[in-house]
Amino acid sequence: MTFLMLEDGSGAYELEDDSGGLLMDGDILTLLTLPNGMAWGYAYDTNGAVAVGEVADTNWDVEQAVLWDLATQAPTILGSIPDETWSYAGFIVGSTIFGVAFDTQSHEVIWDLNNPTDPPTVLPANGHETNHQNTVGSLVLGDYDYGNGYVQPIVWDLAALP
Repeated sequence: MTFLMLEDGSGAYELEDDSGGLLMDGDILTLLTLPNGMAWGYAYDTNGAVAVGEVADTNWDVEQAVLWDLATQAPTILGSIPDETWSYAGFIVGSTIFGVAFDTQSHEVIWDLNNPTDPPTVLPANGHETNHQNTVGSLVLGDYDYGNGYVQPIVWDLAALP
């Protein structure tokens, strides 16, 4: 699914897959609501029942990973790591939400979709972000962006994750 963020920060529209990211008559399916105090929101992935992304206040001083229930449009702020200053949820594979949390450095993290407000598990890799490319069985394939122009492929085995 494709999401289009409103410029006024009031929510994100979910678009039909055939829209090519363009807002067209009849394409609007759902308006996702933002948590109190948040002015911006971006949805990055969905499994059909929920969407994940990030929300932020007006100046991006507060940036948090979020999960939206698509049936109710209700947002849930995901659990955080100690001393977290920002986080985002990038993609969903099965019952695992992959994302990034930052304290004094970036950490690749996973949240349990069944307990999204619990603190995430920090994975043994640190970088700027991971982009989901494909899933084959229990393997999650992606690319790992170090934020300095260097990108490398990465594979996680869901069966081996904590």
